[in-house]
Amino acid sequence: TATLTIENNDSDEGTYNFDLQGNGTGCPVFTDCPTSPITVNTSNGQCSALVNYSVTATGTPAPDMSYTFSGATTGGGSGTGSGSTFNQGNTLVTVTASNTCEQEATCSFTVTVSDNEPPTITCQPPVTINASAGLCTGTTSLLPPTVSDNCLGIDNALSFDGSNDWVSTPVTLGS
Repeated sequence: TATLTIENNDSDEGTYNFDLQGNGTGCPVFTDCPTSPITVNTSNGQCSALVNYSVTATGTPAPDMSYTFSGATTGGGSGTGSGSTFNQGNTLVTVTASNTCEQEATCSFTVTVSDNEPPTITCQPPVTINASAGLCTGTTSLLPPTVSDNCLGIDNALSFDGSNDWVSTPVTLGS
């Protein structure tokens, strides 16, 4: 309750009591925003990782938050984006807090997803090449090794395209 006294020159001053009700607006302010890059490894067998982080903002009325991803991962939506799957590489996360106040607040940070899972290679079994009759050379078909990686589409280092597909190895003759 507030008291208001009105005074003027015609002697009908009076004291009036009334209630005040505020409708104040407090612009959004981030109270929790990552200050350094968030760094995680890819999930086993994947080229991405699920990333959780904490971003909070206050204001009156309580602010609505939205996010955008740019870089290795792109997208956006309502909320903070925490719990999203991020691709290998660097992603800039921008979270915006807004309410009826004319000023928005932003929180930006980087999420880095690193691939520390080595590629795999499975070699074919040993091959024995018999010399052709009357020659010191032989012919065979070699199978490429099986290679895989969780992130990059890698091929094997050997090319078996039918053109110049030969392998030379030291040979010990006679004994």
